[in-house]
Amino acid sequence: MPGSLWKWFCLGFCLDPLVITEAMLDDEELLAITKNRLLFEKISEAKKRFTRIFAQVANQIPSDWLTKAHQNHLGIKISKGNELQQCPYQVLDVLRDFDQYQGCNIRVLHWWGRGIFVMVYFGKNHPCLSDPQKMIHWASLQSFQVCLSDLWAYGKIIDEKKHQKANTFSPLKLTNHLKAFAHLQLIKPIPWVDSESLKDEIMKEIENILFWMPQHGS
Repeated sequence: MPGSLWKWFCLGFCLDPLVITEAMLDDEELLAITKNRLLFEKISEAKKRFTRIFAQVANQIPSDWLTKAHQNHLGIKISKGNELQQCPYQVLDVLRDFDQYQGCNIRVLHWWGRGIFVMVYFGKNHPCLSDPQKMIHWASLQSFQVCLSDLWAYGKIIDEKKHQKANTFSPLKLTNHLKAFAHLQLIKPIPWVDSESLKDEIMKEIENILFWMPQHGS
């Protein structure tokens, strides 16, 4: 990606969350934006390039990694949209088993205006949760935080920071969390500077999770 476009992409869409109220919006300013063809061409190209990054990562993940980590996996999928709380997003899902009891999924979420996050979902009876102490230890070493909200409530999890460091959890607290939420979802941001380093960081996170699971899921 040309340096200028990547710099624009980084600076333009990796900012701290900003809540826009109706009072902040000016009709003339909004109408003027719709005339800015170059802006929308850049946005369109940025979406394509980010989807391409996810595809390149997905193509590096061998299918046997998925099977060893979670036998009931449903593969890998890339999805995208434009209106997650008024902002575009791209998603890379790995494993894709959302069963509430035994399911597991690794999700890389790029949410424009917020950043990039890796999220790990475990159904409440997943084998990796059979030893809460091991789960807490691993999640703490990996700098994960525990989501304290519904599974898809990204506004609460990310914007309202409804999460808590894994190292503050005891086995009893994790057990009570599973009773209250019927799942465990972990989250952490992925740092990035350019496209190559981003691909490496995403791949490293996914690989770490997939390799850890078979060792601790029995």
